[in-house]
Parts: sequence; structure tokens; C-alpha cells
Amino acid sequence: MRNYLIAGAVFVAGLVVFGLLLFRGLSGLGDVLQPVVVPGTHTLTLDEPGTYTVFYESRSLVGNQLFNTGEAIPALTIGLERLDTGEVVELDTSVTNSTFSLGSREGVSVLSFEIEAPGEYQLTVTRREVDGPEVVLSYGKGFHKRLMGTIFSSIAVMLLTVVMALGIALFTFLKQMRARRLDREAGDAAPSTPA
Repeated sequence: MRNYLIAGAVFVAGLVVFGLLLFRGLSGLGDVLQPVVVPGTHTLTLDEPGTYTVFYESRSLVGNQLFNTGEAIPALTIGLERLDTGEVVELDTSVTNSTFSLGSREGVSVLSFEIEAPGEYQLTVTRREVDGPEVVLSYGKGFHKRLMGTIFSSIAVMLLTVVMALGIALFTFLKQMRARRLDREAGDAAPSTPA
């Protein structure tokens, strides 16, 4: 009985660790995506070379202002250039249209771009329509990699916990079955008392 309790405790502990890892990992993902309110011009400080993804956030919280601008992606003209050289950065339409939902933020990928050197870049966004509300774009590097890493590491911990708990329970069960079989064999082998 005690081993079954240990197996249960291992399983519950695994659930707790799984939840904590998932929560901590997912809550930290919001820091990867830096929001900007557009239309307008913004200076982006990009610290690492590589590929960045731009998201349209249909639901977002920037400062104390809540944005809820609907799922339809607005018609925007977006430009990006390196400030010190004036080099125009090519923006590619996102092929995967991956989505995220983190607390008060929800978005879908719309663009990606690649830079070869870190530095300051100027983002310019204008609306194609005459009027329309301000919306939120966010940008970040390695968002999907961190998301997948968080999910897979959490699942790995959970699977390891399940295997350990099942292993303890199975070992205990087989041990009890063996003990019962030995008891039966001992009973069958015991000499009968004459009446």
C-alpha cells in the first residue's frame, strides 16, 4: 500500500512541476514579443542578428491601454530600415500564420524579416485606409523556438513522471502477486492434518 501512495505522490508532484514549467515558460514568452502601437514611426533596438517575426495583436495591453481590435488584419503599409546606413530591410509575408494567446495578448504572425547585424532600425507603419483605430504590432526573435521548447520540455517532464509512477505501481503489483503465489504454493505444499 505504501508504494502505491509513493506512486501517487510522484504522479501528483509531476503534475505540479509540469504546470509550473508550462506556466513559467509561457508567461516568459510575452517578454520575447515587444509591442508597438501603429500607425506611426518607431525605433527598434534589435540586439541580435537573425530572423524576427512580426505579429498583429488583435488583443493586447500596452502600458495601461487595452486594445481589442478584432481578428481581421488591418491594411497597413510597413517599412523597416537600418538607421545608421539607411539600408532597407526586406519584409516577407508570414507563410505559417501561427497564432499565440498569452494572458491579455492574442496575435497572429503577419511578417518576418532577417537582419545581419544588430543595431537600431526604424519601423514606419501607415494605414492604407483613411481612418481606422490604432492597432498593436509586436516583434521578436526566437518566439516559436522558445514556445516549442517550453511545450516539449514540459511534456518530457510529465512523461517521465508517468513512467516513474507506473513503474513503481507495476513493481509493487508484481511483487504482491508473487507473494500471493508463494503463499498459495506454501499452503498447497503443507501436509494435511488427519481427522
